[in-house]
Amino acid sequence: MKTVFKGENPKSIFEVGCMNSWFAKQYSIDNDVIVGGIDYEKEYIDGSKKEFPQFKDNFILWDITKKDWPVKSNSYDIVFTVGTLLLIPNPYDVMKEMIRIAKDKLIILEYQDDNETDYGSLGNTSQPKDKNKRVYRDYRKVFDKMGLKYKRITDYSGKTLFKIQL
Repeated sequence: MKTVFKGENPKSIFEVGCMNSWFAKQYSIDNDVIVGGIDYEKEYIDGSKKEFPQFKDNFILWDITKKDWPVKSNSYDIVFTVGTLLLIPNPYDVMKEMIRIAKDKLIILEYQDDNETDYGSLGNTSQPKDKNKRVYRDYRKVFDKMGLKYKRITDYSGKTLFKIQL
């Protein structure tokens, strides 16, 4: 996971779809970085609070497809997600909230399909467990439509890494 944050030196990171903050933990091992996250599963939020008790108030139980996340604007240097947007049929509202709470950058690690639309289509693969819920999407079309400048790093553990400077 450190490769995902290579060249970055944030003081704070926020994980969308935090799942016990496994990815945040990989990056902020030294605890010098303020962490937070959001997820709709209570067990994941509870696990994140256990991993980072000093930041327990930064972990929020919330459905990310609902607007107006209870997170202050410009509150984290980097907002990132790993394998979460593929669960969202319409990525635009989620992306807007990610942009709103980020000070500097978004980091997105997702499966990229160069031949799909910006809304994508349901596909059949091993991610997520319910094979009928995975969305194939051309994220470049999403970012282009939103006017975002991004750097694409391909072939990262079967996914594509995007870094978006705000």
